[in-house]
Amino acid sequence: MVLIDHQPFQFANLNSHEPTVIVNNVIGLAKTAAEFLQRLGTRQQDRDLPATQETIVAQVTAITKWGMAPKPTSLDSLQHPVLVANGDTDLMVPSINSVELARKLPHSQLSIFPDAGHGAIFQYHSAFLDQTLRFLQN
Repeated sequence: MVLIDHQPFQFANLNSHEPTVIVNNVIGLAKTAAEFLQRLGTRQQDRDLPATQETIVAQVTAITKWGMAPKPTSLDSLQHPVLVANGDTDLMVPSINSVELARKLPHSQLSIFPDAGHGAIFQYHSAFLDQTLRFLQN
């Protein structure tokens, strides 16, 4: 299911067992989201188990604890290369956050995918894979 939303972020029915992608109402975005969902069914072996309610609660708990933890005052001490990737219409992690993160990391490379939301690396999987391999080789 692809939920196209032009309002502030809304959650889908979390009780549904159908894979869901929530996207902004952007031309091209719904198409790449639908293509991603179609690719999900191609892998027949070693598939991830469906998320349980326990898994969802654990993830929300971890995100909440992370959000409440003290933040470093500076990222200057991180000297290893970092690839920062995001979509230009991400509702969950606004693109400006990725821009700021890349700006604060001394050896970062920023990639913002056009017409892409929170699942940008899945929507542009081939481009992201190529970019990641080049990044890791350097």
